[in-house]
Amino acid sequence: MSKSGAAFCCAIFAGVVHYLNPVVFFDEALPPVPHVVKDTPGPAKEPVPWNTTRPLFESSGPFNEDNPVNLVDEGETERLGGAFSFMATYQMDDVNEFSRIFDFSLYPDWESVSAGSFYKSCDLVFTTMEKDNAAEIYLRDFFKVGKEATALFTVSATGRMSVYRDSVLLGENVMGYPLNYVERPHLVVGNHHAKTHQGFRGTLRDIKVWDQEVTWPEEKRARGGKGRR
Repeated sequence: MSKSGAAFCCAIFAGVVHYLNPVVFFDEALPPVPHVVKDTPGPAKEPVPWNTTRPLFESSGPFNEDNPVNLVDEGETERLGGAFSFMATYQMDDVNEFSRIFDFSLYPDWESVSAGSFYKSCDLVFTTMEKDNAAEIYLRDFFKVGKEATALFTVSATGRMSVYRDSVLLGENVMGYPLNYVERPHLVVGNHHAKTHQGFRGTLRDIKVWDQEVTWPEEKRARGGKGRR
């Protein structure tokens, strides 16, 4: 067989092998398949005021773009799922691209719950994700540069999402996703574990995390928050 004929045969053989056992190259690894715990720890707890319920985790901080923290490294190893609440006193000193208050996830944008600014604005996006299906609350002009406030983000056992700021309920979304009981190795405050250019420029202090829905005592309601799935 001539050299050209041999080369042609090799090319045909390689094509058949590729067809039978294709190899696809990705810029990033595929998301891991979440191991969902089907048996929850127990019945859902009733919503209670945040100041009467001990958090699952708390830290005085402060945290920010230059000093983010993964709460797993601080001892928060209990699996989160079902209802969830996160509180922080924050002050944004400068806008950044998708400034993250927190991002708790299995993988980037996969089985996650997060809150931060929308692109380079003072608007807020609070998002829950079931695998890669997202639900969110969008609040315009949530951040006031240089001004301190306290925010509370909650997800109920049925997936209802709420955002409070200084006792005022600013937005709700009844079509959110409750957290699946999966292992989340990235419980990051002040940044994103992979997209590290999304750090929070300012301060985040008095961090509190609950494995249940909590409310704000003497809450007030305001118009504005849009929820969408």
